[in-house]
Amino acid sequence: MALSLCTVHFPMDYSGSKLNRLKIFTANSDRSSEKRLTFDERRDHGTDWSPDGKWITFETEVMPLYWLLGKWALRITPAKGGETIELLNDGHVNTLPRWSPDSSQLYFHRLRFREDKKFGLWRINRDGTNLIQISGSSNYKDIQADVY
Repeated sequence: MALSLCTVHFPMDYSGSKLNRLKIFTANSDRSSEKRLTFDERRDHGTDWSPDGKWITFETEVMPLYWLLGKWALRITPAKGGETIELLNDGHVNTLPRWSPDSSQLYFHRLRFREDKKFGLWRINRDGTNLIQISGSSNYKDIQADVY
């Protein structure tokens, strides 16, 4: 059985450099059987494959250059292909999603523009419910947090 990987790159039929054309793909480790998973005009990256092998999560830029960071949403898509589901698009910077060990939740970095302008580590259920702040600070101490 070949190992599978998830990549982010420009589609083969695109020769430009607009970052909104970055898309999510899966392939075998030898790059054969490549399959494109995202198709819209949004910039996608920051992928993580769920431990159960069924889902891929990623961040999507929804408003480029807002405060020079942009606004970012969290989405998931079936690893075998299918409908992409937007979990969180609330006008903030929601990035670096990582799955919980049981594939039921996502942990991610979040900067809230409108409320307190604090950076923190947050959690959300795979179905987009139960958004909870885990940690946070106004001086960005949690910026290197990750989930294993």
